[in-house]
Amino acid sequence: GGRARTLSPPQGRPGHFPPLPLTSDIVQSGTAQGKRKDEPREKFMARITHLRLSAKKLTSLANLGTMCPALATLFATDNRLTTLAEPTGIPQLRSLKALYLQSNVLTSLDGLSGCPMLEKLYVDGNYLRDLSGLGGCPRLEE
Repeated sequence: GGRARTLSPPQGRPGHFPPLPLTSDIVQSGTAQGKRKDEPREKFMARITHLRLSAKKLTSLANLGTMCPALATLFATDNRLTTLAEPTGIPQLRSLKALYLQSNVLTSLDGLSGCPMLEKLYVDGNYLRDLSGLGGCPRLEE
């Protein structure tokens, strides 16, 4: 017979992974939106509204708000994210409506107060002790 497996958070303390920052190449690989011919990368990235960054071993979303200010939906599950509070990241995503962060190593939701349009938030499989940090998200439904 086989042994039953239980799902548990990664062993060790949160945040013990080597840094893997977000780059424009990673962002560009995570969208289905096409870059127009002769369009500068910065303009293309500023148009991105949906981004899939799951299972990329990312430790940070710093600069995401600067790179993709129009982002409305972000899938960043199964990464190694420890915080959402980097000033150039999530707090700058004023249009963000849906955020999928399951299976990371988050200990806090600080940084989400900068996302007033946020309606859907999925954070199971993290190290969260409470849900403080959601005060600036009046539209949050799930």
